[in-house]
Amino acid sequence: MKFLTFLFTFSFLTAVLFAAEMPNLIKNGSFEEGLDAKGVPKHWIIDRSDKVEGVVKLVPEHKTHGKVAVFLHKKNTRGALYLRQMLRLKPNTEYILELKGYRESGHRWHYVSVRQPDTKVRAASKIPVGGGEMPPIRFRTHVTKTLTYVYFGLWGYTKENNPGTIGKMWVDEVVLRELPRIAGAFKGIGHYYFANDSLKCSLFSNTYKGKVTLTLTAANGKRVSKVYEVVPGENPLSFSWKDFPVGEAVLSAKGGDIDISTRFMLQRERN
Repeated sequence: MKFLTFLFTFSFLTAVLFAAEMPNLIKNGSFEEGLDAKGVPKHWIIDRSDKVEGVVKLVPEHKTHGKVAVFLHKKNTRGALYLRQMLRLKPNTEYILELKGYRESGHRWHYVSVRQPDTKVRAASKIPVGGGEMPPIRFRTHVTKTLTYVYFGLWGYTKENNPGTIGKMWVDEVVLRELPRIAGAFKGIGHYYFANDSLKCSLFSNTYKGKVTLTLTAANGKRVSKVYEVVPGENPLSFSWKDFPVGEAVLSAKGGDIDISTRFMLQRERN
């Protein structure tokens, strides 16, 4: 392939920007509400398994918002120590989970997870070792079920005493938001192509079934179009052009409730 396939599509970025205006569905996500009568962060549950030894408390270290962050310290090689919040989410809906934190252990089981019990809906990410923003978790809920758990913590194998599972984790600014329902989105489109290249990508259609016109418009106004039949879900696309001028080009798709576009650069072939 002659093109780069690194991309958050224009449509996805737009959805995330709109999501930032949606309410945070996590309760006490910055842990500023303090602890309940049992010494647990309000609206959260502390889960422990297999004789794990550890602590969960609120501390000022590594906070990114407010006065405190939540601190988890797994002290022995067995079991798991994690925080969990239960939510009821809309079925068949996309959400994005983000948080900030700091982690002093590189063990692969120290992570953040979203799960819907008795379904295949599972997604996970990791807080960077040494701190920072976690790569966001984007997921779609089950078509009918609503019960959802958000976890983060320090896991270990039940039958293996692995010292690598011992570690510390600080978490702050846990945010879960609903993503706006989009009619369609491009996926797999790179930033750069050559002037005599071809493009293979996909078009996601939420509900629309029917004809979509795909059009590439060059910097000088030259255009080439192709009509596709799409169905709800992922639709593979293959699109070619010839002798297009270098510069910014716009790829658009229109049909039914789908009206989207994305931009990339056409460049000259290397000698």
